[in-house]
Amino acid sequence: MSYYYGSVMDGTYGARPYLDITVSQGDTAWTFVIKFGVQPTKLAIPSGHTAKGKLTGNVEWKTYSKTTTASIAKNAHFQVGTLTITRERYASSSRSFQVDWNGALTGGTATGTDVVSPASYSTSINPLAHYYIQYNKNANDSSISSMPSNQTKVHGTALTLSSTKPTRTNYTFVSWNTEPEGSGSSYNPGSSYTANAAVTLYAIWQRNYEPPQIKNLTAYRVDTNDPPQIDSEGVRANVEFIWTPGVDDSGTVILSQVEIKWKRAIDSTYLSGNSVVINNPLNTVSTVIGITNSTLSTEFQYDIQVILTPTRNHPTITRMTYVSVASFIMDVNTEGNAVGIGMVAPDDITGNSQLHIGSDTYFYNPIYIKNITTIYNAKTTASSTQNKYTYANIPDLGKYNIIAIRAEVYNIRQILYFIRPFGDTPQMIMDMSGTTYIRSQFIVDWTNNRIGVRWVNGTSDFATGIYFQQVYGIG
Repeated sequence: MSYYYGSVMDGTYGARPYLDITVSQGDTAWTFVIKFGVQPTKLAIPSGHTAKGKLTGNVEWKTYSKTTTASIAKNAHFQVGTLTITRERYASSSRSFQVDWNGALTGGTATGTDVVSPASYSTSINPLAHYYIQYNKNANDSSISSMPSNQTKVHGTALTLSSTKPTRTNYTFVSWNTEPEGSGSSYNPGSSYTANAAVTLYAIWQRNYEPPQIKNLTAYRVDTNDPPQIDSEGVRANVEFIWTPGVDDSGTVILSQVEIKWKRAIDSTYLSGNSVVINNPLNTVSTVIGITNSTLSTEFQYDIQVILTPTRNHPTITRMTYVSVASFIMDVNTEGNAVGIGMVAPDDITGNSQLHIGSDTYFYNPIYIKNITTIYNAKTTASSTQNKYTYANIPDLGKYNIIAIRAEVYNIRQILYFIRPFGDTPQMIMDMSGTTYIRSQFIVDWTNNRIGVRWVNGTSDFATGIYFQQVYGIG
């Protein structure tokens, strides 16, 4: 209950008009209970006085009157009448409602009958509730298309759902459902939705067929025994995976062909000869590669690719794995004339003995190297002419760098060894040139990790082969 007052009347009793409004807001309409009358603000109204006025606004305009049968106390409410009105809510817009009452006392001892202003009430009736109907793909699949647009339902009015049916590769659309797993209420495209509530409708799909799959792909180095055994220094690899055959919508198994390819990680393409083809493999596949085809060198990482091609129209499936470089601390070849540190020792060495050091090898304690004719590591070649410098990069990976430079000029070899303590000026520790025919100048730029050499031989220009060879990270 809420009171709304007009201005006080002139007169003995100071009566003023009032409205007493009670509002009930329903889903489809609002109901107003309107009570109206006068209130004395100066003196009590004796029996026998009449209150009279007109009700106007968004109601039927009508005059009402009522005579007091007993005294009305000061500030009490003398009710002249009651009116109940229902107004429906619009579907999409608000609706205004207003009522005015200009009641006043007449006759008796009242000396004033004019109302300065009536009692007034106004409000806005909000529109019917709207509910959001959302359509959900119910799958993270980029092939889904033709999804219907979301819709809005008005309270109390049935909504016709979109007749658009979404599509999806290898699936058939079944229906819409209020639960993603299909356990809720089901709706067909174009059917009627009557619930006064927002809802998300999930697409329910039926797969046309199950495509084949490759799972749990792995590979590791093995030896040449039969059956092969795991060997971190092996030149073959065993490739294992689980192959799940596909099933079409009639229950027929989808056959497949599997091809296994391999290449060195540093190579850009797979060679045609490095592959094995398996037709209609069993569920668990285990096969050795590098038997009749190219073996897998222990000095390189190998990328392995498994390609599954179904016999029916379905995209080719490709999976990748790899086998690492073989792990060596120290290796000696079978001839006993080559040693590998951090890598495999090469076979079939002719001439002097050799020491090969892996590029990722670190020495944490001092070592001494003597009488080594070839230090094989990070070799680069370049040509030089008179008064020209040739540079080679020299990575600084450890406490010391030892650089061997060999130059071939008219079959004369000049070999110099430089040692560089970390952060200090490089020093030449050995000069094995043994010739007076060539003057050489070495430029060492440790800031940019490079070393340069300039050859001078009188006034003649000549081409010379320069080989930069390193043993680095020794400390």
